[in-house]
Amino acid sequence: MADTRSQSLPVLTLGAIGVVYGDIGTSPLYTVKEIFSPATRVPLDAAHRSARSHPSSGR
Repeated sequence: MADTRSQSLPVLTLGAIGVVYGDIGTSPLYTVKEIFSPATRVPLDAAHRSARSHPSSGR
């Protein structure tokens, strides 16, 4: 039984890392999708896609 546990730990660790980094990688995509969804009425134009155009950006 100890041998089975020692073999499954690396597999579980790799799976957990994949879930965490996979979530980090796709979260910005879902955020952008939701910001520009029809329900929010935020237009998908240059002014709304760039942080430089935002008054708080200081640029």
